[in-house]
Amino acid sequence: ESRGPVMGYVDEKSTWQLIHAAAHELGKHFSSWSELGHAFLQGRTVWNQGTDARFSAIVAQLESSPESPWNQYEWSEVVAEPDSSAQLRK
Repeated sequence: ESRGPVMGYVDEKSTWQLIHAAAHELGKHFSSWSELGHAFLQGRTVWNQGTDARFSAIVAQLESSPESPWNQYEWSEVVAEPDSSAQLRK
């Protein structure tokens, strides 16, 4: 269930539209969950002026855990055109 509408800023349908549009945009810049995660770590390292093992561990867990959304959803499905990505909702 999406938490976007909880605060009343946007309804659930609009929340999913925003999520799908953002995912599609990510697909233009990254080719996999792993590439996205490592780009995040690089950006965080620059912002933080150093590495933070906690975030590296989180990305490693997202890459390796069978329960991770990264291993439950194919990258190509997640970044598909927003109109065709309705299958992401559970």
